[in-house]
Amino acid sequence: MLYFTFNDYPSGIYYSQVIDVIKYLNQLRENKLPIKLVAFISIRNFWQNRKKIKEKYSHSIVIPMFPGVQNWHWNKFFVFFIALFYPHSAVLCRGIFAFHLAYPFKKLGLFKKIIFDARGAYKAEFEEYKVINHPKIINSISRLEKEAIYYSDFKISVSNALVDYWKKEYLYNQKDFVVIPCTLSNAFLRSFPSEIEIQEKRKRLGFNEKDIIIVFSGSIAGWQSLHFIDKYFKNILENNALTKLLFLGNINIQDFSITKKYPNRMYQTNVNPDEVFDYLCIADYGWLVREQSITNRVASPVKFAEYLISGLKILISENLGDYTAFCYENQCGVIIKDELSSPTLNKLSYSEKLVIHQIALKNFTKENFKKEYQEIIRNAEL
Repeated sequence: MLYFTFNDYPSGIYYSQVIDVIKYLNQLRENKLPIKLVAFISIRNFWQNRKKIKEKYSHSIVIPMFPGVQNWHWNKFFVFFIALFYPHSAVLCRGIFAFHLAYPFKKLGLFKKIIFDARGAYKAEFEEYKVINHPKIINSISRLEKEAIYYSDFKISVSNALVDYWKKEYLYNQKDFVVIPCTLSNAFLRSFPSEIEIQEKRKRLGFNEKDIIIVFSGSIAGWQSLHFIDKYFKNILENNALTKLLFLGNINIQDFSITKKYPNRMYQTNVNPDEVFDYLCIADYGWLVREQSITNRVASPVKFAEYLISGLKILISENLGDYTAFCYENQCGVIIKDELSSPTLNKLSYSEKLVIHQIALKNFTKENFKKEYQEIIRNAEL
C-alpha cells in the first residue's frame, strides 16, 4: 500500500495527520509490509525537509516537485516509475492533486485501488482564500475535485459537513466513505500535568494564578480569520479584566490594534510541534472563531482536539464543521456569534480541565476510529 502527499511540507499537522495515521494503519495491518509514504515536496529546502520526513518515517520516498504548483501534472513522470516498482498497489491520496497523479495509472492497470483522503472543500478553499492564485488551477479546480469524488474507489472525509457539501455541490449520492476528523497526534497523548505543574508553568511564562488565558495556536492562513481578532476581542478584554491572550505561532501581534491598547495582556511565542501541549495546558480557553465561509463550514481543524486534550474550553464560531454542534452536546465550548459577543469567562478549575481532557480522549484518538480505519484497509485490500 502507498500513501501519496503533494505539496505538503513537514509540520505538526503533517506528522499527526499523515505519518501518525500511516503508523496506525501499519499497526492494524499487523504482519504486512509497511505502507510506503510517497511525498512530493517543493525543491525549496528540499534536502532539509526530506530529512525531517524520513526521520519521522523511514519508509518514505521523498520526491522534489516539478517547479510551479500549476505544473503539478508533470509529476506524473515520477509516479510512472513508482507504479513500476510497486505494481498493483492500493494508493491513499491526500488531496485532489495527489489523487490525479495516481489515478491515470489505475486506469492503466498499474495501481489496484485509489482512496481519496479529502481534507476539505477544495473548490471553495481555492476560490475563497486563493491558496494557489493561478488561473489555470482556479479554472480546473471544480473538475478536479468532482473527478476525485466520483472516480475514487473509497473516500475519507474529515467531517459530515464535507459530505453534505459533496452532495450539494456535486450531487454525490454514494456511501463509499468514512468520516474521520483530524485526530490527535502521538505528541499530545501524554499524562495530564498536575495542578502544581500547571501553576509553575504559568509563572514561568509570566502569568499569575488569577489570569484567565485565551490561547490561539495556528498559522496566519486566511481561513484562520485573524482579521477578527481586533473587533472580537475588544469587548472580551474590556469586560474581563483578568483576561490575557497568548498566541502560539509566527504571528506579529503588533499588527493588532488591541496590542497597543492592552500591551501587557498580549503574549506571543513560537514553539516546536512537540512543545505545543506544554503551552496549551496552562490556558483556560482555546480560540477557534472563524468567518462563515464554505471552507470553514466543512472544516475539521486539528487544533480543536488539541485544545480539548489540553483541558481547554473552546471559544468557537457557529457552523464550524461538525464541531460547533459537538460543543453544544458536550458542554465544552462557548459559541461566539459576532463581534458584540462578550461572554463571561471564568478561570477553569483543575477538575474542569480534567473533564475536558477526558472528552478528547473519548472522541479524538485514532483508536476511537479503529472501525473506520479498518474499513479503509478492507477497501484497499479487496
